[in-house]
Amino acid sequence: MKNPLETLRQDIPNIPFDIGSELGRGAFAYVNLCRDNHSGRLLAVKFINKLQATKSQGGVSMKQIACEVALHQLCGDHDNVVSFIGTDEGNIWRWIAMEYAEGGDLFDKIEPDVGVDNEIAQFYFVQLVNGVSVNIYGKDIKPENILLDANGNLKIADFGLASLYRLKGKERLLHEVCGSPPYVAPEIVMKYSGSLVDTWSCGIVLFVLLLGNTPWDEPTERSREFVHFAQHFHNLDFEPWNRLEPSALSLIQSLLTIDPNNRICLDKSLQHSWVNRPNQFLGTSGQCRDPITLATSLMAKMKVDLFNSFSDEISENKELGTVFSQPELQTREVEFLVIPRFISASQPTCVDIDTLTSLSEDPCQSQFSGTPGVPESLTQRAQKFQDVCPSERLTRFHSLLPSQELIIIVLEILQAMRVSVLQSDALRVKLMDRRKCPLHGEICIVGIGKNVNCVKFVKRKGDPLEWRRFFKVSFLFVPCV
Repeated sequence: MKNPLETLRQDIPNIPFDIGSELGRGAFAYVNLCRDNHSGRLLAVKFINKLQATKSQGGVSMKQIACEVALHQLCGDHDNVVSFIGTDEGNIWRWIAMEYAEGGDLFDKIEPDVGVDNEIAQFYFVQLVNGVSVNIYGKDIKPENILLDANGNLKIADFGLASLYRLKGKERLLHEVCGSPPYVAPEIVMKYSGSLVDTWSCGIVLFVLLLGNTPWDEPTERSREFVHFAQHFHNLDFEPWNRLEPSALSLIQSLLTIDPNNRICLDKSLQHSWVNRPNQFLGTSGQCRDPITLATSLMAKMKVDLFNSFSDEISENKELGTVFSQPELQTREVEFLVIPRFISASQPTCVDIDTLTSLSEDPCQSQFSGTPGVPESLTQRAQKFQDVCPSERLTRFHSLLPSQELIIIVLEILQAMRVSVLQSDALRVKLMDRRKCPLHGEICIVGIGKNVNCVKFVKRKGDPLEWRRFFKVSFLFVPCV
C-alpha cells in the first residue's frame, strides 16, 4: 500500500522527529506516534494534507487550519488538555506536534450499556469540566476526542472545529452548525452560547459514563427518545433514566436543561453535591492519585462473554437487531487463544512458550476471563496504569487459525451482517451505528508469534462505544472451542 506520507519530507525537509506508527487518520489528516530527535520524547503528530483538505467534501480552508493551531496554542499547558508542542508547514503538508496521550481513548475502556462506577464517572466529569472551562469552545466534545495520559488522567484533544468564544471577559455568540448529533445541544441550529453548548455536551458525556450509551440519536423532534425526555423532564421515572441515582440524575437534568437560559453553567456544576462527594482517585491537584486502582476499576467492567450466543445478545438488547441481521453461517470450528483460563485442550501444542508467556501478560486478555474483576496476578505485578489498562484498543483477540482462514471467516461474518467491506491490505468496513452515525474502521490480522494471529478491530471514525459493540457482536459469531 502506498505510504500517504511519502511526499512529506520532500515538502518539509527538516522535520525534527522520527515518524513511527499510525495512531489514527481522517479524510485528509494522519496522526502518527513520533520521537523527537533532540529530547527523545514521544509525541503525537498530526499531518494535514492541505491540498486534500481544501478539495475534500466537508473539508476545511487554510484559514481554518491556521485557526486550529492558534486556538490550541491559546490553551496553554492545561492539565486536562493535550499540550501543543510545535508546528511547521510546506506547500502541501502541515504538521502539528502535540503531547502523546499514552493511555489511549477513555471511551475504549467503557463497556457498552454498562458504563463505569459512579466514582470513576465523577472523577472524569470533574477533569472534563476543568479542561472544557478554558476559553475555547470545543464544538466537538465526544468520546473520540477524550483521551487519557499515562496515569489515566483525562485529556481533551482535537481543535479542528474549535472557536474562541470568550476574550477579555466578553463572550460572543456562535453560529456554526457542527458536532456529533448525539452530543450536540438542541439550540445549535441558531446563534448560541459556546459555553452553554459545552455544558450540554458534558452532560451527555456524563450520561454515557454512567450508563454506557447515549440517550438519543439527536436532540430534535425526529428522535422519539428526546421527545419523551422533553415531555417528562421533571419525572424521568423510566428506562434508562431511572437507573441513575437521584443525585446524579439531578446533576444531569441541570446540564441537559433544554432552554439554555435556564441551563446550569459548568463552573456551578462543580458545586453540585454529587460532584463534591469524597473521591479516592481525585487528588488535591485535580490529577489521579491512584492510577493502578483506577485502571483496575475500569478493566473490571470490560467483559466479552465467550459462552454467550448472538441470540442471547439480541434478546438482551433488541436494538442490535435493527443494525445487524442474524447471519446464517456454516458451522465451523474456530480456535481462539484466550490466556490463561480458556486455553483449549484441543489447541495445537506448537505455540512457542515465549508467545504464550507474552499473551498471558497482556492486560487485554482479562476481558475474556470468566470470573468477575481483573486477575489478581495482573494487579500484583502492575507498576503503572498501562500494566492493567492498556493503551492499545481492547477490540482485539488472538487465534490459532492461519490468517487466510481467518480472513474467510471474518468476511462471511461481515457479509451476513450486511456490512460494507473493501478488501485491500486490511478489511475496511463502513456501517452506521445504532445512533445513525458513521462507523468506519479496519480489521487487521497480524502474526505475533509461531502459529498465533492477532485480529484487531481498528476504529477510524465514530464512537468508540459503538465500535466495541460491533466488535463484540462480530466476536460472538465465531464459535469458541
